[in-house]
Amino acid sequence: MTPPASIRHSIRGTVVIFALLVVLVGAVVLAGWATMMATRSLFPDAAIEAQKRRIAMENGRALARGYLFGGLTNGTIAATNISLTGGCGGFTVAAASINILSNTTPPSAYNPFSPGERSGFEQTIAGSITTASETNSWSFRIRGRSPIYAGYPLVMHLPADSVPSSVDTPNALLWTNSPAMDFSSTNYQSSTNLSALSGGGANISPFPYTPLAMESPAGSLSFSGQLQSTPISSGAITITDDPLVTTDGITISSNATTQTISMDLGVVNLTSAAAIPGSILLRYDIDVSSGAVPMILTLTGGASTSLPPLLINVHQTGGTDNLTTVILSGNNQRRTYLSISKNTPVTINTSGSASWRIGMLLQGSASTWTLGGALTLTGGIRSNANISVTSESIILQTDNDPGGLDSLADRMVWLEENRTE
Repeated sequence: MTPPASIRHSIRGTVVIFALLVVLVGAVVLAGWATMMATRSLFPDAAIEAQKRRIAMENGRALARGYLFGGLTNGTIAATNISLTGGCGGFTVAAASINILSNTTPPSAYNPFSPGERSGFEQTIAGSITTASETNSWSFRIRGRSPIYAGYPLVMHLPADSVPSSVDTPNALLWTNSPAMDFSSTNYQSSTNLSALSGGGANISPFPYTPLAMESPAGSLSFSGQLQSTPISSGAITITDDPLVTTDGITISSNATTQTISMDLGVVNLTSAAAIPGSILLRYDIDVSSGAVPMILTLTGGASTSLPPLLINVHQTGGTDNLTTVILSGNNQRRTYLSISKNTPVTINTSGSASWRIGMLLQGSASTWTLGGALTLTGGIRSNANISVTSESIILQTDNDPGGLDSLADRMVWLEENRTE
């Protein structure tokens, strides 16, 4: 039976509508596919441009870091604008006077991953990083701090080549000339390898550190692991022995065979200390080129932690170096920093087991430790000459409360940076 005409017309209309829907959906799918293919064809070009921009940014940062590191210890940074050809990156920096080795400005922001462990001192230089299409405002934060008060009680610089196993420390920074532990050169320092600095006492950290600068020896890169540093003179009051005062804690005596400087760290102070704020810092200088006979420095420990922090600076200005021996007598809790910069070895003696709160810089002077018992040293040792322990052991601990010694002690310097827009 043939359906009525009305039904036949309805079926035909439904089929036509369905066909139109199929055509419409197909057109939409085809258009979407064409759009997707067009987008995919643009992706490689966009990715290439993004990579070029990223490379240009990193080029600019690398150029800026190299330029700033070259001037960190020279005292000044000249205003500079440098760009690679072809829009491959560049930077600008403003002129700045750099005194990071002596300034006491606290950091404006903290970085828990920095070598300074959230503290130290800072100077900021404004600048920018440029690419072919944009300029990004940048802040270069030059920071500095004593490494032994930053959590590294043992710091060994080139040309030292050994660390005795009888030196026990929770952390250490060890420079080495072994390329196996560097990215590409000797300009990084690390605790990851002891092939050049042999020893078993250090707790080894598993990664290289960011480049660190010091005062740079002539002809040496400023962050190549060499050490040429002096304690900070600003902010400290220089004291001397007063031969008319027998109770000042300092005694100098000599005979035909020996010159002896004795310091009682429980006594050494200013005569007007009662009127001086607790933040005062004291400095005592010893010239080891004066005198024709061997010199012995005897430090008798003090129990007081309230006396002003004391820097003892032993330096050679020329002539014959005659300091042969340092004697640590008793125990010491006074905040003390001993800086020895000379060109011959020194012997450090104790008469028995002892505990000393002291930081040390041994620059150019190999040290032989002849101990009467185990020595616990709270503070640290920073040296570019070998350490030898002939008996017993040295246990190094970080001084977490160095007070003003943090500003007086010789520093390492590093660079942090961030975008400011």
